[in-house]
Amino acid sequence: MKKILIVIAVIIIIKISLVIIFAESIAIAVAKHQIGRVLPGSEVSIGKCDVRFGRSIVLADITIKKNTGFKISVKEAGAIYDIGPLIKGMVSSAYVNGADINIDMPGIKLSDVGDKLGVKMGGRSFRIDALNVSDLKLNCNTKDLDAVVSLSGSFDAKELFPKNIGLIVDKLVWDGVKIEGLKLDVASGDPSGGLSIGSIKYNKMAVSGVTGRPSLANKRFSVEAIYGKIFNGSAKGALGLVAGSRISYAINLEFTGLDSGEMIKELDLADKAEARGLVKGSLSMEGEGGGIRLLKGAFVAEGEGGSFVIKDEALLKSIAERTKQPVEIIRESFQDYSYNKGSTWLFLEEKDLRLGASLEGEKGRRDVDVIIHEFK
Repeated sequence: MKKILIVIAVIIIIKISLVIIFAESIAIAVAKHQIGRVLPGSEVSIGKCDVRFGRSIVLADITIKKNTGFKISVKEAGAIYDIGPLIKGMVSSAYVNGADINIDMPGIKLSDVGDKLGVKMGGRSFRIDALNVSDLKLNCNTKDLDAVVSLSGSFDAKELFPKNIGLIVDKLVWDGVKIEGLKLDVASGDPSGGLSIGSIKYNKMAVSGVTGRPSLANKRFSVEAIYGKIFNGSAKGALGLVAGSRISYAINLEFTGLDSGEMIKELDLADKAEARGLVKGSLSMEGEGGGIRLLKGAFVAEGEGGSFVIKDEALLKSIAERTKQPVEIIRESFQDYSYNKGSTWLFLEEKDLRLGASLEGEKGRRDVDVIIHEFK
């Protein structure tokens, strides 16, 4: 009986020794298999592996390629775990250090990249409590996104919300918005972070020299003390984002010294109108995802007023129809019109955007009302 026990013990020791000897090869093979399941047909190479039983596993020099438009290179990725929770599919933390993600698929939208690559989710997966990312770089060129971004940070994987972020956006062009020179540093509970943006452009409107004081707390990202330059004037205000099934947002801005002439010029409306004078006012916008739930603004003339001339025949005819006056009279009334008091407003009415202006001068009062249908 004693000899039998000795033989069994020797066999167990040999098996354990073999597992230890070949653990790295086994781990690499398993990792390649799992990546292949998620991304069928991809080329996967893993240069090194370090396994410490009951503690951690680290993979290094990872390359994942598929077709000619998708490549991921990772310097190092690892997971820290305990045996008990691991058996139940739980990993205490994971990290990625030095990753380059390159997506070059200009013919398709970003949302369709997964389908194009044949990504397959499902099967057994591990739940990660915390994820740390350092020096991750994204270079993406799709039909709707052109971006060069660098990211570092730690994330609560269960809540899908960051604990701290270091973000650099060299360039981002998406859905009509172009952002250049963005730098963001923010950590939960730390008031010392900062935000700066070289420029934000939406269609033909541009804001430059943006700064702000960001904060993170309770699944909410907010920026106070926002300041930026627009239309030769300035904007100040606050931004709030709240994470949920969809991200909701709220923006409140106050404007001063807006140059109406510069506004006409930057928005390329010189063939439709002429304007002179300064404007101040406020704008509020709320919504979820890319949708707008609330949009309203009110502005008044600053200083001694200004001038406003309408050259757009379609708008002149619209005003004539609304006021039941001949278009010739309306055209004449908006020729070389100067005002000393003026107010403008805008608001969202279901899916339509309504804009209006009321001006008063020596030649009398002028009212303009415009509706942009299917604005959102």
